[in-house]
Amino acid sequence: MNSLELVWTPSAHARRLLSVAGMATLAAIFTGRTGLLALAAPALLLLVSADRRPMPQWMRLAAVVSPDRCVEDDTIELAIEVDVDHMLGQIDLTLAPRGPVRLETPARAIVELRTKQVIRRWQLRALRWGRWTPATLTVVVRDRSRLWQATARCQVGDLTVYPRPAAMNRLVIPQTLLDRIGIHTGRPVGSGVEFAGIRPYVAGDRSRDVHWPASLRRGELQVIQHVAERGADVIVALDAFSDVGGSLERSVRGCAGVARAYLRSGDRVGLVVLGGILRWLRPDTGQRTLYRITEAVLTVRLDDSVVTPDLARVPRGALPPSALVVLFSPLLDDRALATIEDLRGRGVTLLIVDVLTTEPQLPRRPGVAEDLALRLWRLDRAALRFRLGQLGITVVGWDEHTGLDEVLAPLQTRPMAGRAR
Repeated sequence: MNSLELVWTPSAHARRLLSVAGMATLAAIFTGRTGLLALAAPALLLLVSADRRPMPQWMRLAAVVSPDRCVEDDTIELAIEVDVDHMLGQIDLTLAPRGPVRLETPARAIVELRTKQVIRRWQLRALRWGRWTPATLTVVVRDRSRLWQATARCQVGDLTVYPRPAAMNRLVIPQTLLDRIGIHTGRPVGSGVEFAGIRPYVAGDRSRDVHWPASLRRGELQVIQHVAERGADVIVALDAFSDVGGSLERSVRGCAGVARAYLRSGDRVGLVVLGGILRWLRPDTGQRTLYRITEAVLTVRLDDSVVTPDLARVPRGALPPSALVVLFSPLLDDRALATIEDLRGRGVTLLIVDVLTTEPQLPRRPGVAEDLALRLWRLDRAALRFRLGQLGITVVGWDEHTGLDEVLAPLQTRPMAGRAR
């Protein structure tokens, strides 16, 4: 609860009454018509009968955001509780949204004070991820006679808005799976549900795995083999060096979508942020990990540092060589490209999601030189993708208007190998 200082001044109503009384009195003096004083009498009477009790100098205000954590485009409720020490006449509350927040209900609420406490609620819609103070509240308090008023203004509420994860339902199967139970079908034979083949029965095999049609046909017991189901380590990586055409926004939502999809399948998911300050989270499982990753990407903003990330600082447990690394990047910064080559040299399976969806802007009437420059830029992008493909790195483009399932569909049918798209 915050305490706001009240500085009392004459209200607009008091100034109007004073103006009427003064003008009528002056007119009576200059014209000699005493009857004009009758116009000033009611205004003077109201001014003289003003409430003379001491006015409160402080007001207590509490703001509660419910819920205080939400996802983009969710609706939240902001409740304001105002508490004053004296019985006053009227309180005027005006709420102005701050930042990427939209007000869904009327901004102004005028309340006649019959108690010392007032509670009012507003509906707000969060439009963008981040940590915000959602609104600025202006409070105007008037006494019972409406001749004195005090104004106070403050920022209210604390809101955490998580990025809306990109849609992703089917998973890319990593080339290397862990020796841990999961849902991905690997090459080794083991416990699972998918059919791998039939072999002769040996001591210790389960009776329920006996394949009776094959046993009768071959004259000896045959058992069914299943493909082993294993888990995976997945690292979502974010290139925070460049932000062109909202590429950083798309990267954040893409990271959240990939992390949510793999965590739902029971895989371990970690995070690496490529920027001036190299940040990482060790791979882990569970809903708590999704919140940790989301909280970490909330702090990501364009980093102007000239330092190239040193992956040698990342512990082996935070970037295991058997992991699938999904990197969201516009592929514009040389430091990010150097880090990509470093990642590939560490033996991880690397998937790059190109989030650059805009091209350099040309003049309204481009000339030959401008057209040639744009063609060279496109050729440079194509050459970059070809070079990454030669390194065995898979590159796909994503514009956020399509789901990740659509662009990753060719990679979701079998364990991913390094190839370019």
